[in-house]
Amino acid sequence: MQKLKELFNQLESAEAETIRLDSLVEENPEDEALEKAWDMAYKKEYDIKMLLANHIVTFTSGKIDLKTAHTMIMSRREQLKTLILKIAWLEVVIYVSR
Repeated sequence: MQKLKELFNQLESAEAETIRLDSLVEENPEDEALEKAWDMAYKKEYDIKMLLANHIVTFTSGKIDLKTAHTMIMSRREQLKTLILKIAWLEVVIYVSR
C-alpha cells in the first residue's frame, strides 16, 4: 500500500508540473524548449498514472480492472486518495501493534 501512496503523491507532483509548464507554453508559444519540456512532463504524468492504475489492479488481485482503476484516478480522485491514506494508516497501526 505504501507504493500506492507514493505513486499517488508522484502523480500529483507530475500533474502540477505539467500544469505549470502548460501555462508557460501558453505565454510563450514559440518556445520549442518549453514545448519539449511540457511533452516530457506530460509523458511522465501519463506513465505514473498508468503505473498507479496497474498497482491498483494488482493490489485488488484483479477485482478492479485497468479501465476502472484509470477511471477512479481521473474521476474519483479524492475518494481514492482518502482510501489509500486510510489503508496506509491501518497498515502502520497493524505493524506497530505486533
